[in-house]
Amino acid sequence: MQSILLSREEVGRRAKELYENSIRQQVEREENFYPSSNSCVILSSRC
Repeated sequence: MQSILLSREEVGRRAKELYENSIRQQVEREENFYPSSNSCVILSSRC
């Protein structure tokens, strides 16, 4: 099996590309920014 070595810059570029092209659409949703009134707020006693 051949080893592939990538520079720190290349790893960062690939990570940014993955985030922008696929991960962002999964995590940056309105419900993640504005939870419903029924949801529990983390680190809060108002659950």
